[in-house]
Amino acid sequence: MARRGESVSAYRPRACLRVGVTGHRTGPKLPDEVAPAVRATVERLFAQMNQAFADTVNSAQWAFGDEPPELVVVSALAEGADRIVAEAGLGNGAALEVVLPAARGFYEHDFESAGSKAAYRALLANARSVFELDSPDGTLAEKRGYEAAGLIMLAHSDILIAVWDGGEAAGIGGTANIVQQAVSEGMPILLINPATPDEARLLWTGNMDLPPAKVRTEDLPTSDAFAALSYVVEVLVAPPADSTTRTALLTFYDEPPGPRRGWPLYSVLLALLAVRPLQRSDFRPKYEHPHPPDEWRALFPGPSEPLTEAVCETLLPAITPTDGLAIRYAERYRSAFVFNFAAAAVAVAFALCGLSTELPFIHLDENGRLLIKVLLVTGEIALLSAIVAIWSRGASRGWHRRWLDYRRCAEWLRHLRVLSLVGARSSIPRPRRTPGARTEAERGERLDQDDWVGWYVRAVGRLLPPPNRAVDAGYAEAVRKAVITVELRGQINYHHDNSRLMALASRRLHRGGLVLFGTPAAVGISFILAYFAYLIWGSSLAYDTRFYVTALTAALPAFGAALNAIRVQGDFETVAIRSEEMASRLATIRAAMMADTIDFARLADRIQRAVAVMSAEQSEWRTLFGTRPLSLPA
Repeated sequence: MARRGESVSAYRPRACLRVGVTGHRTGPKLPDEVAPAVRATVERLFAQMNQAFADTVNSAQWAFGDEPPELVVVSALAEGADRIVAEAGLGNGAALEVVLPAARGFYEHDFESAGSKAAYRALLANARSVFELDSPDGTLAEKRGYEAAGLIMLAHSDILIAVWDGGEAAGIGGTANIVQQAVSEGMPILLINPATPDEARLLWTGNMDLPPAKVRTEDLPTSDAFAALSYVVEVLVAPPADSTTRTALLTFYDEPPGPRRGWPLYSVLLALLAVRPLQRSDFRPKYEHPHPPDEWRALFPGPSEPLTEAVCETLLPAITPTDGLAIRYAERYRSAFVFNFAAAAVAVAFALCGLSTELPFIHLDENGRLLIKVLLVTGEIALLSAIVAIWSRGASRGWHRRWLDYRRCAEWLRHLRVLSLVGARSSIPRPRRTPGARTEAERGERLDQDDWVGWYVRAVGRLLPPPNRAVDAGYAEAVRKAVITVELRGQINYHHDNSRLMALASRRLHRGGLVLFGTPAAVGISFILAYFAYLIWGSSLAYDTRFYVTALTAALPAFGAALNAIRVQGDFETVAIRSEEMASRLATIRAAMMADTIDFARLADRIQRAVAVMSAEQSEWRTLFGTRPLSLPA
């Protein structure tokens, strides 16, 4: 949790770069006599990568925390390429994280010589995290252990070193399959062909203005990896360089700490509609996190491990202020449009109140009548000025944009909490070359959609290692309980409640608008009848009430229009429908998770499916409200 007095900048992420590896084992495709040359090329890559990484961080130090930059290698420790890269990384000061396709003891049977097993154990001893995928008795290939390990390695890597001859994969999860997956994801690949071990080539769709929808590795052009490596590292690590995006990130870092006293007109509206009562927190907001670190640690009892500590010390403190900022700017945006539309209606009422000076029972001299008129006009001008001032401040301060950005950031960070438990990552597109565009519109035209939110979430996500666990029934059950408890249950309850409240608000705003539009019609009909009474019986009712009729038939529709504008701007009905659909989808996934037998692969699929559903809903929500910035009620 953020400590009192700290701003978001206190949680600037530590600079981190992750290197994965795939490649041939020692043997016909990677002969013993070629391995030293491959190792030397890998060492050169690490040396240049380290320098490029340091230069990039130094040039953008404002975006990162004060901790020294961290290089991480992710490897499965198979004989050959996996170990060459792991050893070279350790030699260059990198941390080692290991993803094994099976339990460490079972996987060791893959290595025949005592020396190979000893080297494997030594590397395990130097790893800060070892994720052992479950594999009962049987060959690893049949159990898809290598494929699963390769995909988790890619999820935890920014750049891939591949020692590959360009041939077909020898089995499921082979080098060719992993390289093809990396190409499809847009990950830069440093390719070393054992036939030419002294050189490295870059495979990367991220340096293309318009990559093909489906890329075949063999059709992808290559370039010299050493010549391009510095630029590739800069693209992967540095925040987006354009001024608009940089300013938004700096604004995020500079947000004042803690909760701010609210301006809860939106909450007042819901209370007036009898949707929900006003709460103390509407006026005196609290900065609370729904899942404190101690509660998260309690879900995974036992010795402390790196992932749990990274979630508690890095991820949760990053979620807390971001979520609070999203709530703050949502309140400002919503309260602003509620005030503007309501004030516009009140301004009309002020103008109509000027008619009151002509009423026969108002005994004022000319000066008094003019004074009342001046006061009413002054009030009307004050209201109109307030509307313009709020609109102008909201637009210049970016209340609408900040609300959408901070909410998206908080949601993506929150998803990492459960995705990390199964070695997965969010589906945020990988970084790619920034086209030479001068404006945001040009960036969009060049199909470069990266922004500060994606950069920040990736930067925080890099600090989460794979679980330091063996995947067994106990761990799978703990993960299932954690996901259901801290994610699905809360989201389902939230969406059920939100759907009910938003549907109720929509109905009452609609009915209120109908009444305010219908009442003038009834008043008008009554006035017409009174007029006929005047013609037939000489009744003075029509004459005596003419001012009231004019005021009511003009003012009430103005207030009705204000209610309808608030309903349209907030789109309560659509939000209610979307929330109910979300609750239903997540409830279906929760029911399936609870009914499933313990199977880690299926559990991981359920979790990623739930996150995909929440991400899709968030994207639709952002699209819906992205078209509704603050505007003048004109």
